[in-house]
Amino acid sequence: MEMKRLEISEDSPLTPQCMQGITLVHCGRRVFRVPTASIASAITSEQKMAALAVNDGSAKQKEAKGAKQEVKEVKKEVKERKKEVKEMRKEVKEMKKEVKEIEKEVKNERTETSTLEIKLKCPISIFGQIIGKGGAKIKQLQRETKTRIVLDNRSESISIKGSKADVEMAKTRLEEEIDNYLPPTHFISLPLSDSQVHQKVNTFQTDVMSLSLPNIETSIMIKPTSLHLTIGMLNLHRQNDLENAIKLLKDLGPELHDLVGTKTMVIKLSGVAVMEDDPKKTNVLYAKVEEQEDQNILFRLSEFLITKFTEAGYLKKDNRPLKPHATIINVRHRGETDTKENERSNQRPRWLTFSAIPILEKFSNFEFGTCRIESVHIAKVGTYDENGRHRCEVSVKLP
Repeated sequence: MEMKRLEISEDSPLTPQCMQGITLVHCGRRVFRVPTASIASAITSEQKMAALAVNDGSAKQKEAKGAKQEVKEVKKEVKERKKEVKEMRKEVKEMKKEVKEIEKEVKNERTETSTLEIKLKCPISIFGQIIGKGGAKIKQLQRETKTRIVLDNRSESISIKGSKADVEMAKTRLEEEIDNYLPPTHFISLPLSDSQVHQKVNTFQTDVMSLSLPNIETSIMIKPTSLHLTIGMLNLHRQNDLENAIKLLKDLGPELHDLVGTKTMVIKLSGVAVMEDDPKKTNVLYAKVEEQEDQNILFRLSEFLITKFTEAGYLKKDNRPLKPHATIINVRHRGETDTKENERSNQRPRWLTFSAIPILEKFSNFEFGTCRIESVHIAKVGTYDENGRHRCEVSVKLP
C-alpha cells in the first residue's frame, strides 16, 4: 500500500486519525499512514528477536557456568589422583624397604647356619692348659660352643670350626684363656731419664758386684738407661689390641695433663728393698720412691692409668697395694748378656734367687737422687733401642 503524506500546519491541532487497518504515525512535523498489521508484525519480530537474544545469552551463561563447574570437578579429581599416586609411591618405598630387610635377615641366617673355620695363633707351651687334664677343658668348650676345636703342634695354632655365632663364641673364650697363660707383652712406664740418677745406679751396682755374693752377676743388673717406674703390665698379644692401647693412652693425654697440673712431677729415689717376703730368696731388688710432700700426684696418676687400662681389658688389676718402684736387680734377666762372664750363667736355672741380706745391711739408705717424670710410655717387654732404653710404642708428654 502506498503511504500518503499529510501536511499539518503548526496551528492545527495534532489529532490522530485512524481508518480501519490504517494507523497514522507521527514523525516530527510529518504524519505517515501505515498499515496497522505491519506495525504489530514489526513489533512482534523485534520482541521475538530480543527474546531470542536474551534466551541465547542465558543459555551461553548457563553453559559457561556448567563448564566452569566441570573444570573445577576435574581439577579436584586430578588432585585426588595425585594424592593417591603419592600414597602408592610411599607404600612401594616401604615395601622395598621391607624386602631389603627380609633379604638381609635371610642372608644373616644363611651366614649363621653356614660352616665357618678360623685359626688362632697359640704357643705350644700353653697347649696343656688349653686342653686340660685328660682333655676335659677342651671337650667342655667344644660342647658348650657346639664347635670342633683342633690344636696343631706344627703351626702352633688352634682351628675352630662351626657356625659363625658358635665360632665367635669359642674364639672369645679361647683368646681369654690364652691371655691368662701368656706372659705380658708390654707395660705402662714412667721413664727416669736423669743422667745423674743413672750414674748413681751404676755406682750402686758396681758396689754390689764388689761384694762377690752368690748368684749375683752383671746380667741381672738393670741397665741405668732403662730405669723406669712400672705402673702395670699389659697383655697386648694381638696387633689390634696394641693399636687400641696406643689410641687409649693418646686419648687420655688431656686428662693426664689436668691430673698432673702445671708443675713437673719430681720424685726421689732413696733406699732399697726387695719384693719377696724372704730376702734370702730374692728375685727383684728395687730403689724406693718418694714423692715431694707438696705434690702427691704419682699415686693418683698410677691409679688413674691402672683403672682405665683395666676397664679396657688390657691390664689385670693386682689386689696388692700399689708400690711404685724402680727395679735395680732382676733375676729374670739372668744370662741375657753376651759377655764371657755370663756364658757360665746360662748353665744355671734362670730364676735362681739370691740373698739380699748383705745388700740391705750395707745399702739400705743409699741415695740415688731426684728425677723428673716427663712422660708416660707403653713399652715392650724385653726389647731395647740403641740407647739401652725399653722400646717405646707410644709416648705422652706430661707437664
